[in-house]
Amino acid sequence: MNRKEWADLATKEFRGKKVKCIGWLSAEEVEKMDWCMSAPVIVFEDDSWIFAMQDDEGNDAGALATSSEKVPILPVIGV
Repeated sequence: MNRKEWADLATKEFRGKKVKCIGWLSAEEVEKMDWCMSAPVIVFEDDSWIFAMQDDEGNDAGALATSSEKVPILPVIGV
């Protein structure tokens, strides 16, 4: 798929969802992923979620940059 197709698919999947909470993967989830660090996770009210990975192969956790001056980054953290 190209960039537009990916954007359209993601927009269709996540548009209108409301955030229930933001947290980080648990130690158990990190271990299951065979990672070293914990990624920030956005959980929606319907219990769907999205989190950052280092790359599209899922090699480790990834940080999220934000537009907020108070919270400019949601970092990866150690477990």
